[in-house]
Amino acid sequence: MKRFIITQNLIDGKSDKPLKDQVIIIKDDKIEAIKPLDSINNNDMNPSLTYKVKYVLPGLIDCHNHLSTDIGDQEDQLRQHPTYISLRIARNARKDLLSGITTMRTCGEKAGMDFAHRRAIKEWIVPGPRILAAGAPIGITGSHAWTFLTEQVDGIEAMREAVRRRRREGADFIKIMVSGGMMTPGSDFMMAEITLEELKAAVNEANRWGKRTAAHIHGGQGLDFAIEAGVTTIEHAGFAKEEQLVKIAKNGQYLVATIHDIKVYADEGDKYGVPIYAQEKSKAGFEIACKTMSKARQLGVKMAIGQDCNHGNLALDMIDLVEHVNFPAMDVIKIATAMGAETCGLEKITGTIEVGKFADIIGVDNNPLDNIKALQKVSFVMKEGVLCIENGNILV
Repeated sequence: MKRFIITQNLIDGKSDKPLKDQVIIIKDDKIEAIKPLDSINNNDMNPSLTYKVKYVLPGLIDCHNHLSTDIGDQEDQLRQHPTYISLRIARNARKDLLSGITTMRTCGEKAGMDFAHRRAIKEWIVPGPRILAAGAPIGITGSHAWTFLTEQVDGIEAMREAVRRRRREGADFIKIMVSGGMMTPGSDFMMAEITLEELKAAVNEANRWGKRTAAHIHGGQGLDFAIEAGVTTIEHAGFAKEEQLVKIAKNGQYLVATIHDIKVYADEGDKYGVPIYAQEKSKAGFEIACKTMSKARQLGVKMAIGQDCNHGNLALDMIDLVEHVNFPAMDVIKIATAMGAETCGLEKITGTIEVGKFADIIGVDNNPLDNIKALQKVSFVMKEGVLCIENGNILV
């Protein structure tokens, strides 16, 4: 069955300017063709299967999130009954999809819940973005999130064994806690918790099985370790130094920015029940992270973005990059689409609107290049050819 999307402005995720007056032809779950509107015979388009959208973009890609938690006291949230947590995951996944996110990396969930929901979403038991799941993060005894999320192991061989367990469970990539974190009491977010030898062992074992690695790091010596060990993606890195960013760019490693949640923790922590220790750690973080991301862009670091426990609000991270870091809107859109796909290793199937790729397509009524805030209200969402929102009406 063929469907047709008529758009006045096609932002395809790869071109520097929108393509005017285009028709995207969808067959089943893939993009079959993209043609100028004036080359199409109107009689060839079934009116009931034709959608008119003012501004069309690729589906957004959230490269760092946790579906089981919201901004707030995450330790308390993950102490709840597993069924309750699973229902929260389903709610958040639907919320994220309806905001225009069609692909997501879940960077740490407990009890294999992300594996179960990955399957449920794939089978359309519940609606949600395409999921790349990591399972439980791997860290040392007492590492970041040790009380509620991380599998704690020590030593080189134990690290290798933990990576093998994630592979056996079905992990798409391996998440490793390298530094301390904001949400762990008594944790120094600038300290390297894992040793270089342990990290190298985990990365090498993941590479042996063809698995990418994602390292939780804010800065400091842990970032030096991650650079040397060759992790695929560096998560957060708001306190990275210029010399570290130079090495990241040279190595071709990816930096996944998660700056908006820092702002929320610092400015609205009480509102969301964020523990005081996490609020205090975040106070200076947003301004420093913005400067870090600006420098990363100048140095040519490959970047993606993620919400990190926020849901349905990836547009806020995009707005921050435009308004506080002075990124051009088109660059931010590419970061949230094409570069997100590359970060996930999915650039052959999604991230841009091209023939042969999945029909992961969103639309808005106002020009996001003039005002990136237009992405806060999507009026059209299609994931793998399945219509989820049309003319602002929710269908899933």
